Amino acid sequence: VTEKSEITESQKQVMLLGLNMKSEAALQDNKLIKPENKNAFVFINQAQKLVPNDQTAKDNLKRLIKQLGHKADVAIQEGRKEDAAKLIVSGLSISPDNRKLTLLKDELSN
Repeated sequence: VTEKSEITESQKQVMLLGLNMKSEAALQDNKLIKPENKNAFVFINQAQKLVPNDQTAKDNLKRLIKQLGHKADVAIQEGRKEDAAKLIVSGLSISPDNRKLTLLKDELSN
């Protein structure tokens, strides 16, 4: 007797809903890339692995990138260059062609 290890479509949708809710809550709480394993990026990534073309996960990823850029911009304005650099590097590792993050990186380099 072989057991089926695949999840049903309805189980997948329930899991996806939970991951999207967790990522939205983490975005709201500014838990963008920290704490480890309990941040927006981790939850978004898990949602995208589960359902690669899920629009909510895609939208949450865009929000994540935007928030990283905003936090980096604020850090630069406040003179916290090391914090800004970490945020920019994290953002660019997720979205290498992001224009705002690239401009902030250039601004930080000058």
